[in-house]
Amino acid sequence: MGVQIMGRRWTEGDISLLKYCYYSADMSLNDIAKTLKRSRDGIRNKAYDLRKTEDLHLLRRPLSDMERDFIRENYRKYPVNEIADMLGRSYDSIRSAAVDLGIAKYRYTTLSDIDNIRRLAKEGLYASQIARELKMSTTRIYKAEKKYKIRIRKATGQEKTAALRKIINQDWEAIIGKANKI
Repeated sequence: MGVQIMGRRWTEGDISLLKYCYYSADMSLNDIAKTLKRSRDGIRNKAYDLRKTEDLHLLRRPLSDMERDFIRENYRKYPVNEIADMLGRSYDSIRSAAVDLGIAKYRYTTLSDIDNIRRLAKEGLYASQIARELKMSTTRIYKAEKKYKIRIRKATGQEKTAALRKIINQDWEAIIGKANKI
């Protein structure tokens, strides 16, 4: 069992300075930690406690223009936790910022995609065929099926076997045809 080391007690002056640095001065956690001569985790934990106990919704550091630009440029390139470490922010603050900036990590299925999936499903295509037709992953097709309650035809075992045999026969005929040319 680990030993917990207690840090210095927070004075009213420390708390006031934390509030000023964190919100008004728009300082990074590292800069606030140096100013108050405390650990970065200690600063983050105290800010969390203050938001929770005193209902200080304003004690969230606003993003600087530089941070917004950095998130715009790198959100799809790097994992969120790495961006959070680079900017000295929390994981959740980066995710919230991305939502506010209208940035998505992945391409989401649009309403026109859903209409196309519905249309192809009504034509009797399987999920894999729909995915090929729309140049999407089958996972996106299955998620859309579940979320939008689209009925997509499932292949029976016999149909799968017949399709596989057809492919094998075509490949076999191609192989035989090439062998005959030699």
